[in-house]
Amino acid sequence: MVVSDQAPKSDALNAILCFSVSMRCVPRLDRVTGYMDLLLLEKVVSELSRSVIALAGVGSGGACFQHHSGETKFPAQELRSHLEDLYDFAFNEMDLRAWLERASEDGMGPFDLDHCLHGGHTRE
Repeated sequence: MVVSDQAPKSDALNAILCFSVSMRCVPRLDRVTGYMDLLLLEKVVSELSRSVIALAGVGSGGACFQHHSGETKFPAQELRSHLEDLYDFAFNEMDLRAWLERASEDGMGPFDLDHCLHGGHTRE
């Protein structure tokens, strides 16, 4: 996941990270499995720029695929401890629905809430 302070609010994970930091509180991700793999946008841009310059020198004219893996990879359930280490202050943790209500009060828009709750799918 590419992360940035300038990421649009419509990006669900960036919105969760942004609001978690501003509220000093993370959602409990009980039902999330796997890892968060975070990479700063600036690093991706830098690596892509270097690749373009290198390919221009070769003159191959072909396509080049490049996988960018994050600098920071941790289990999703460890979001709280990761942010505490990164920002050097304590974070609270609360149920996802309660966290979303609080984030809404702090300015998270309805699109973000729907995306976080339903993965961007409309409810039927």
